[in-house]
Amino acid sequence: MKKALLLLLLFCFSFASLNGQTTYHPFPTTSAIWTEYYNTMGSISQSQLGIFGDTILGSDTYHKLYASSIPCADTLMTQGNSFLYGAIREDSLKRVYYYPFGSTTFCQPDISYKIYDFSKTTPGDTIQFDTSSASSCYPLPTRYITIDYVDSILINNSYRKYFHFLECEPWIEGIGSLRNLLAMISPAPACSCFSALLCNKQNDSLFYMNPVYNYCYCDLGTNIPTSEEKELFTIYPNPFTTSTTFISNNQLTNSTLTIFNSAGQRVKFLENISGETITISRDNLSDGIYYLTVMEGGTIVSAHKLLIHDK
Repeated sequence: MKKALLLLLLFCFSFASLNGQTTYHPFPTTSAIWTEYYNTMGSISQSQLGIFGDTILGSDTYHKLYASSIPCADTLMTQGNSFLYGAIREDSLKRVYYYPFGSTTFCQPDISYKIYDFSKTTPGDTIQFDTSSASSCYPLPTRYITIDYVDSILINNSYRKYFHFLECEPWIEGIGSLRNLLAMISPAPACSCFSALLCNKQNDSLFYMNPVYNYCYCDLGTNIPTSEEKELFTIYPNPFTTSTTFISNNQLTNSTLTIFNSAGQRVKFLENISGETITISRDNLSDGIYYLTVMEGGTIVSAHKLLIHDK
């Protein structure tokens, strides 16, 4: 009997280890900063959102969300060098809500919007977003997203659930979307341009670093093109099924092209590229969202999101 019980315990422990997670990791409530990358018509910039302090709205406790007031993200973001943007909270059902303030957003102010729901984990489950107040704040035409699958990612010596969707970029439990913190609402600060979460800082320490990028803050990201440098690159067609073409208005010399999947894994790498066009074949890549970077002389000269779909 004891032996059977021991085997059962070992099995349960092994099962939990294989699944990579036994504890839910909620959203941070203080000392958290999200640094984000934006590419708006070739204009490259960074911004930050950070939690500093609490406030009571109705009967709920929210955490004040500040936005950086400088054009390039500051590693020492504080209330002093940022402005109050809105508030954020997580309820007991693992749902996260955003409450915009005043004229700092195009969403209707002083209304709570659901931006995450970590309670659903079954493939095929849909996460519905509220459309009763201001549907224009939710950019997806269907106002819902569908779970493709959920696996785990190791962060800070602890496994967290890693949500993959059919319609949008992945989520990480306790961190949010790999597009940006407020990706589920639009147009500000989540916009129709390409954006990505660069890193997340919690309790004054770098907590998560997006593996697709090799920089996080301005002082580390001197290889980011400035807005004046105007990135002049296009990809057509995008989305694509079998192949697409990367087109540069400038001559590339000894460049490299890398494609990452939504989990940050490198799935294609081309080097010693010269000329103005690069043909990219799909090969064995499955349909979904990918990220492309082109580097020249150790500098990232272009970053794009790719969409591959079946006919």
